[in-house]
Amino acid sequence: FGRTLVDTRGDTVVVRTLDAADSAAVLSLAREVAIGVVDGDEAYQFASIDEIVEAPGGDVLIWDSVLGVLRQFDSSGTFVREIARQGSGPGEYRSSNGVVILGDRLLLWDGRQGRMNVYDTAGVFLTNWPAMSPAQGPRGLYTDTLGRLYLRGPVVAPRPPDSLAHPNAMLVELDATRTFLGADVFPISF
Repeated sequence: FGRTLVDTRGDTVVVRTLDAADSAAVLSLAREVAIGVVDGDEAYQFASIDEIVEAPGGDVLIWDSVLGVLRQFDSSGTFVREIARQGSGPGEYRSSNGVVILGDRLLLWDGRQGRMNVYDTAGVFLTNWPAMSPAQGPRGLYTDTLGRLYLRGPVVAPRPPDSLAHPNAMLVELDATRTFLGADVFPISF
């Protein structure tokens, strides 16, 4: 067995395996694709990446919260399209509290407008439906292999006076038809 040493230098993470008894245990990192530039085409410039989602066929979806844009890149890192745009019209968004692929649909949870936008995998808007206000921050939307959708939302119950630890979020579980399957409350610290 060996030890793994992780070191961050600026925007680079260096991972080294030390003291490995077996040379097969030594791991190395290899860059598969790079997306982004400091200067050049604006489609490749980012201000704050909050979410990266792998799409079918190896495509990558990237949500930039400062620019307020969801971009799609192919498996080689080439820009494909922006999905919808900022606004309050059909399919438009003001924020993202999560982006997921669920079957043949792309879902973007726009917590600021209290709705879930639904697109096909080509980025064409299909519909939206009401969705509760989220807990703080992005990444509040999850799926599983059974086609269920989970939304992380706030618990609105008052804090018990004798409690030091208070659960302040819950996962709401829905199936593919948006049927409520249950909710679990759990503590979150931000």
